[in-house]
Amino acid sequence: MKLFSLRTAVIIMLVMVAMNLKAQNNSKYPPQRLTHQMTPEEALNRHLIGRDFVETPPPTGTITSLAEFERAKGVLVRYPFGIPVALIREMARDAIVTTLVTGTSEENTVRAQYTSAGVNLDNCNFIYAPSDSYWTRDFGPWFVSYGDNQVGIVDFPYNRPRPNDDNVPVKVAESLGLPLFGMNVIHTGGNYMTDNYGMAASTTIAYTENSSQTPAQVDQKMQNYLGISDYHVLEDPNNTYIDHIDCWGKYLAPSKVLIRSVPVSHPQYDELEATAAYFEGTICPWGVPYEVFRVNTPQNQPYTNSFILNDKVFVPIMGTSYDEAALEVYRQAMPGYQIFGIIGQSSTPWESTDALHCRTHEMADPDMLNIRHYPLLASQPVAYSYTLEANIAAFSGQEVIADSVLLYYRVNPNIYTPFEAVNMTHASGNQWTANIQSSEPGSTIQYYIHAADASGRSENHPFIGKSDPHEFYVGEQLFAHINTDISSVEATVMKDETEEVSLDILNTGELSLNYFITVSTDQPDTLSYALTNSPAATAYNSNTFTENGWTSLAIAEEGLLSEIVISYNWTTDNYATEGSFWVESPSGAKQMLASGQASGTYTISNKSIAGEQLLGNWKFWIEDSYGDGGHQANNITVKFVRVVSTGDWLSVDLSQGSIASGDTDRIMVGLDATGMELGTYQGYINILSNDVEVPVLVVPVTFTVSFNTPVWENPVTTSSVKVYPNPGNGIYTIEVQGVSHSFSEVEVTDLTGRVVYSMQNLSIRTAQRFTISAPQLPAGIYLLKLKGEGEQQVLKLIRN
Repeated sequence: MKLFSLRTAVIIMLVMVAMNLKAQNNSKYPPQRLTHQMTPEEALNRHLIGRDFVETPPPTGTITSLAEFERAKGVLVRYPFGIPVALIREMARDAIVTTLVTGTSEENTVRAQYTSAGVNLDNCNFIYAPSDSYWTRDFGPWFVSYGDNQVGIVDFPYNRPRPNDDNVPVKVAESLGLPLFGMNVIHTGGNYMTDNYGMAASTTIAYTENSSQTPAQVDQKMQNYLGISDYHVLEDPNNTYIDHIDCWGKYLAPSKVLIRSVPVSHPQYDELEATAAYFEGTICPWGVPYEVFRVNTPQNQPYTNSFILNDKVFVPIMGTSYDEAALEVYRQAMPGYQIFGIIGQSSTPWESTDALHCRTHEMADPDMLNIRHYPLLASQPVAYSYTLEANIAAFSGQEVIADSVLLYYRVNPNIYTPFEAVNMTHASGNQWTANIQSSEPGSTIQYYIHAADASGRSENHPFIGKSDPHEFYVGEQLFAHINTDISSVEATVMKDETEEVSLDILNTGELSLNYFITVSTDQPDTLSYALTNSPAATAYNSNTFTENGWTSLAIAEEGLLSEIVISYNWTTDNYATEGSFWVESPSGAKQMLASGQASGTYTISNKSIAGEQLLGNWKFWIEDSYGDGGHQANNITVKFVRVVSTGDWLSVDLSQGSIASGDTDRIMVGLDATGMELGTYQGYINILSNDVEVPVLVVPVTFTVSFNTPVWENPVTTSSVKVYPNPGNGIYTIEVQGVSHSFSEVEVTDLTGRVVYSMQNLSIRTAQRFTISAPQLPAGIYLLKLKGEGEQQVLKLIRN
């Protein structure tokens, strides 16, 4: 009886396993049931992972695992989605979005959703491939370049028993017509980051999940199939179930890595600090230590789980006060890139172990224009010139345009220093070279490489080009340091007269100071407008503008904006994180003003809009990332802060120059009151230089235009009058000396001539002091007049 029961139990278990396997093969797992963790049913089938995997010979020739931050043709996502359709819309503006669907019916469903959400269907592609989950990062294809400028796909056994997901790289390779290589190493994309130069990093599950192979064998296959010659396998500092590297770190460039940070009280603080220190002490493929950036994740926010798509970076945000600081880290680390904060859907929210990066996967361009270059960085030996080499390959087979292969460089730059172009010379094959002449020892040299081919493609190295160029130093880096002899310029000029004031620029540093001067007489001016209330929270699905036409604002005023300020009352549903408020300028520039706000009253200031023209049609709208509305703004006031010029009254006689260490340049500042109205004007002299500590030195200018009067032509010369304190608080002591005749009247006027204070019937003689008390005077510049028998004395009086 016991034997029968045992046999029966075994048979029943085998039948259940077989049924479970069949369920997997038929994709019977409801998508909402699957998580990154294995279900109990899947755990029973863990032993099936990779069991039927067929390994192929590896690629030939030089193999490079293509990095996420290199040029991509587009992105791979899966339906049903794990990401907002609004994100897909943004990605499809200038990249191909490839969607995994089961067949024609699902494709039509997705096309309808895309059309409704305003997605550019011309940039949409579909692959028929059943899938078990939306984690295209984890099971998706790994792209490599190899052989004679070819692109192929490396497949691997996915570390989850999900056959449909595991088969996606095969389907992608078939759809794109790319060669497929099978590497028998159980892996997952969320635990793999590479830099395009033979270096990669993963956590230790890369070894522990391949228990039938030694770490050395795993490393060898990573090299054979992916070209990874330097594989960094680390303990997971997060100490979570998933052990994916994208939950705590990310390569941003071959020389940059982002690592999450937490407060000292966090249980993983020591482990994360040790991981950051590990990368800080590691030499990157370009021969210098990694530049490590830290993003604060005190509540385990998944800020490192971002996705780079060409020049755009999509960062998962949570609708909390920590989001903006996280986005700023990306802006600092990746200048020139467009940084987008993306709120997750309420049905599939971002999690600390599963966010935006997990649910997207870059798709390489098989016809890419590839620039491979090992840059000069940090301190370089002093030399007469420096030779730079690059391998430039057009995978399309089209010709590289010789005149387009340029090396742009600049020496000891400020932010306005232009790059000079040098034609690179074709050496042989795909090799190109150029020389940069050296500069004085201690100089900083910045450069980037540009090329184009006959297919219409053009690329830079580094990818973003001049916004974040390569930089090296001639010997030990030295610095210039700027000083001026005066901190501000103040002058009073009679109407229709001119005056010059000297300004000395000093270089107290050890390196030549290169400077560039601009002047500004712009003043802020605010224009206020009221918007109609947005549609009711239930009156739209995804976008109030495309669905309801809310709202446009036609501005007839001209000028350049410096800031936009918007105040409003906001009401939202239980899913505040789905709502966002947007603006688009007449030029088409879009800015997200706010997102994830709870119900309340807000005033938002946005200076990212600075430089946009005010004149034209402005658009405002609300988006819901899930597509069911739920948010409304009312009592909306929009203030456009523009800059208005007060005239061309300020000038300098030099606009740029170079000052050797220890030397001085004298600049003459011109102040021209011709045609100016009476009053006080503010301007600025902006000195941009290669002083890294003070790249922009601002010298404020106070320019007072006064009226012409004979008083100034015949001042009293036999008397001496002192006023103190000056500037003062409205109460001043007047001391008179050496007056041959008496003063009988005191008068204070503003610069338009209006009397604001007076004293009469006085008898003021030599060596006398008296006090005037006018604390009610507003801050500004005034004229103090002492009047007597045939003589006057006029002095400038300042109220602070």
